[in-house]
Amino acid sequence: MSKRVRITAIVATLCVCLSLFVVGVLSATTATLNVTSTLRFEADGVYVMVDASLKQGTDVSSAQVLSGTEAPTGQNTFKAYSYPRMATGATPDAPNGEPSTTYFVNQSGTQVDTWAIGDINYTSTNKVVVYEFTVSNYSPFEVQGTVSGISEALATYVEQGQLTIATYTGTTSNSATATGSPTYNFTIPARTNETTPGQACYKIAVTLNNFMSDLATSTIEMNVSFKQKEPPYRIEQEVINGQTYTFVYFGKYPQTYVGDTMNATLEAWYTNQPVAETYTAYKGYSGSTLNEPVVYNAYEYIDGNTYCRVPQADLYKSGAKTFNDGTTIENGETYWFKVEPIQWRVLTENYTDTENTTPVSYLLSEYVLSANTTFNPSTSNTNHTHYSAETNALRPFLNEVFYSDAFTAEEQALIAQRTLTDADLDATKYGQTNPNDSSLTIASTEKLNVFAPSYYDMINTDYGFNSSYSNQDQQRRASATDFAMANCAYKTTSNYPDIHGLGSSYYWTSSAASATKIAYDVYYYGDVDYYYVSFEPYGARPALLFNLQS
Repeated sequence: MSKRVRITAIVATLCVCLSLFVVGVLSATTATLNVTSTLRFEADGVYVMVDASLKQGTDVSSAQVLSGTEAPTGQNTFKAYSYPRMATGATPDAPNGEPSTTYFVNQSGTQVDTWAIGDINYTSTNKVVVYEFTVSNYSPFEVQGTVSGISEALATYVEQGQLTIATYTGTTSNSATATGSPTYNFTIPARTNETTPGQACYKIAVTLNNFMSDLATSTIEMNVSFKQKEPPYRIEQEVINGQTYTFVYFGKYPQTYVGDTMNATLEAWYTNQPVAETYTAYKGYSGSTLNEPVVYNAYEYIDGNTYCRVPQADLYKSGAKTFNDGTTIENGETYWFKVEPIQWRVLTENYTDTENTTPVSYLLSEYVLSANTTFNPSTSNTNHTHYSAETNALRPFLNEVFYSDAFTAEEQALIAQRTLTDADLDATKYGQTNPNDSSLTIASTEKLNVFAPSYYDMINTDYGFNSSYSNQDQQRRASATDFAMANCAYKTTSNYPDIHGLGSSYYWTSSAASATKIAYDVYYYGDVDYYYVSFEPYGARPALLFNLQS
């Protein structure tokens, strides 16, 4: 795999000292915001111009740079470059030479690292303060901007409803629209040519909602970093128990319980907050029909992370009763889970078939990500042991629901499709022939985006697994995430850990077994076993083909 060059420009240590003093009890209509901003720029090979301004108004759309007595006592605009500019001609802001490796400069080429905004006055007509950054990118690649600091400092006031923080992005100030949540990342497009930059406008709007409550003095350290935008995944190698594994972090899904303290914080905060994303899981056995879906809402918190709320945990009666941090899980209680990148194990980088003649990577989720998704909800359904049957619940969940929930359009473009054949889906045991072979075709021509690994995948030595289905292979073991456990996943409390030392769980394969009511699964021992297709605690361990050349 090619080594990616990471080029970063950091706008560091933007320190904003905030004091809001509210005078009076019910008649107060003004407050003072004391702001002292210090910007220090570092750059290493990124051609970026930052044009910043501080605006105020009754709302974001009417906010403008103020003048006269209403204006801040210091600077309300600031411009800096990570390179020497042309200074003359039709494109004076275009680069003229190599970018600085240590600092940004002003229009005259003098090093600058201070933006002194001064005191800002909130009033009933100027209750919104907007930090606006217009960034021009002369680099031949996309640049990602990331802002941190402001949300953490103001978290208490936001939770109490005294302040509101919102962000806006667009190509220009007029086109910047609300992100719907405090998203602290934005992308600046690559240049069109050497003198025509890509451009993005990013705004942070801080609104004072309540003039009747005192806000204690706070200190904000706002950091704005710029770096070359990387692909929507990262690849890491890790040595575990003396063995080297390659992992790809790709897509997002709710996984880790946030802990009791954060759980209480989020539960108190979430009411009336904008939904950032949704995730569909399934609730329980529902007779002869597909499992009943339940949609969980996820919210972007002011720390920039997204958290998914499960209002009623559906805990399986057997197995472990604690999350990975040791918290006891109570059935029916409300829990929050952090939406995190999915960790995928690279089984091979050289997977080929009739559709993928150029090798692609075969990825298997390192963890069991969901449960309550039966292979088929009833043994009475037609072709219930067939992965391609219309009544199969596992296939559409992975191929459609999970695929849509976990991946952006940019990420989906990197996923190659796989068509599972009869040979993939018809597994035999003890030399028996699947009873359906003579009368039914169990595969379909459907191209799958995400799928359950087949029986044969899980005994493939080229993928790192033992060739015997009965071997209690630790490499096959996988632990359910906290989110999966809150959705009926089983996790053992016995001595069968996965390679990370966590208790193991059951998960389905895509293959029919050699009896009419069962399909193959991986048991928590690590052997490839089989069980009734309607069993709920068996989880989904997704697999996909990953096309790095897309």
